[in-house]
Amino acid sequence: MRAFTLALLLLSALLATCSSGNDELPSTISTGAKPWGVALDAERGRLYTANEGQGTVSIIDLDRREAIDTVAAGNGPSSIAVNRVTGFVYVTNAFADTVDVIDPGAAAVVATVPVGAQPWAITVDEAANRIYVANAVAGSISVIDGEANVVIDTLSGVDEPWGLELSSDGGELYVSAAAGRQVLVFDLESGTVTGRFDVEDRPRGLALDFAAGLLYVANAESATVSVVDIADGTAIASVPVENVP
Repeated sequence: MRAFTLALLLLSALLATCSSGNDELPSTISTGAKPWGVALDAERGRLYTANEGQGTVSIIDLDRREAIDTVAAGNGPSSIAVNRVTGFVYVTNAFADTVDVIDPGAAAVVATVPVGAQPWAITVDEAANRIYVANAVAGSISVIDGEANVVIDTLSGVDEPWGLELSSDGGELYVSAAAGRQVLVFDLESGTVTGRFDVEDRPRGLALDFAAGLLYVANAESATVSVVDIADGTAIASVPVENVP
């Protein structure tokens, strides 16, 4: 239910941003069951949801505010990302240990890439055409070549990775280690860990404010959000929120 509510809140915010001012358009959009992940391609006017409860991805036209296609995904689609340069969409299948590559124009899965156990989070480096996948049970990050749709590298040594964020230049990857109470910083050129930020219990979701140099970390079991200054790697604030952020 939390994921469903989150998806609806995100949809509401996106619709408010993208609204053309036509009050006759619907303010609620139907998707598949349990929409966990949401990805926006504003330039193409498309929104994508990963529907974990139905095993599908919904393709939503933001001008019409309706789902125009539904694509069958694997078992447990959870996180979703879009490369706005190529237009391809990537969805993690948490219970199949795969990533589906979707061509929205064809409304079809064009490739399925095996990754590590229980892939939850995913992010895309659009300039380099690389896709990064956090495999929670495997304790690794799969690196996918977006042209060949194959895993070309695996970053290891993460204690239950859940969240991912890329630096603005694509040179560093921030990974929340849920079982380790830390956020790790990977240098992507060398593939090594160059920094560790201490946060609170079971960090999961990440959001990076490039301009301010701040990383926000949702700590599931602490019911807090840590605010981390990425320049020196220290948490400068802990904000109480609702349960299991």
